[in-house]
Amino acid sequence: SEQVVILAADDATLRRWDHRLFDSADIGRLLILLQQRGASAAALAWPMLSNAQFSPAERNSLARDMRTSGIACLPLGLLSPGSAASSANRGNSLLLQRYSALVASRFAEPPTQELRLLAPDDTLLRAAASAGHNGFTLDSDGRVRRLPVWIESQGAYYPPLAISAAVLSSGETELTRASQTLPLMPDGTMLLNYPTGVAATPDDATQVLASAFRTYSIAQVLENPRLLPDLRHSCIIIGPTSNSLSQFSTPSGARVPAVMLHAVIADNLLSGQNIERAPTAFLWLMTIILCLTVGGFVSSRPPLWSA
Repeated sequence: SEQVVILAADDATLRRWDHRLFDSADIGRLLILLQQRGASAAALAWPMLSNAQFSPAERNSLARDMRTSGIACLPLGLLSPGSAASSANRGNSLLLQRYSALVASRFAEPPTQELRLLAPDDTLLRAAASAGHNGFTLDSDGRVRRLPVWIESQGAYYPPLAISAAVLSSGETELTRASQTLPLMPDGTMLLNYPTGVAATPDDATQVLASAFRTYSIAQVLENPRLLPDLRHSCIIIGPTSNSLSQFSTPSGARVPAVMLHAVIADNLLSGQNIERAPTAFLWLMTIILCLTVGGFVSSRPPLWSA
């Protein structure tokens, strides 16, 4: 993909950060560097940002750099209705609604599962250019094939983090209109189109997926900013990629970090290469044709007898 770029908090980056998962000073510096290279949107794909405890100095410094760059998209964590969370991390509802959107009646079955959002600190929310939820839908086999396009919370609808960043990077000002082209399932989810092709094994699929996006190490970029190309019209996904962190299974069996899933989602929207499930009538028609073909072939063959 030429439109989606990954900035990876890889093993080298974690060593730079003394094995901490996030460094507010480096991320602030990175956001400004990306903006100087022409980037207009950068999704911070760290789920822990929704529950991070920054010192006042760290929080204010990061917020200042976010405002200066004007490209930061923050993740919104998800809480089930019965879950507890500190009031500091539930987020100011008025601030959150800045990042919600009106949803047209596109669903045969409107989304019914209402969740509470686990939001970053209000200071960071105010400094963000956009925000979106970081939830994925796991199928019964534990693999990620679908994404909830809208999450309802307190009467407002929130888009996924990657779609929010993709819309910002494209210059589209109306999130609802930009997402109208997405083919959705009746439950409001979209099928993910992974660029793994016909990879023979899960390892092959992992390698194909990893090579589908231009990826740069955060540590290397901060040490040598000239590694970054011109990033105009690019959607940037920033997040951890270390194998030691939690990963998701794709339909082909590849194990990938969440940052890769966000990249796939953004690419699906920006490239228009979405997929949708075939209509039930078409599936029945193909089944009948296959049965008639096999039945006709079998009936035309002479019986084989054995003693």
